[in-house]
Amino acid sequence: MREAVVSNFSINPYFVQNSDFKFAIFKNLYNLLLTTGHLAEKQHFAHLVFMLHLSKSDIDTREEWSNFLQSFITINLVENKNGELMNMV
Repeated sequence: MREAVVSNFSINPYFVQNSDFKFAIFKNLYNLLLTTGHLAEKQHFAHLVFMLHLSKSDIDTREEWSNFLQSFITINLVENKNGELMNMV
């Protein structure tokens, strides 16, 4: 999945046309890609899935990209122990 994230970002039209981003914007993504192995923890897997979808996004402003790339690590999985959502279906 890491390879797909990198590939998608490299062909994303916004990044093809705007290559002057600073490394700091990609620091969280870089750390995620470095620390995630083949058997990722659930939290890492959730971040990777989000980044996989984000990498294909049609976002056209630097501010939006910066916000997503710097704040995706705040996504936290919450385990539903009492089955509340299951009863809603």
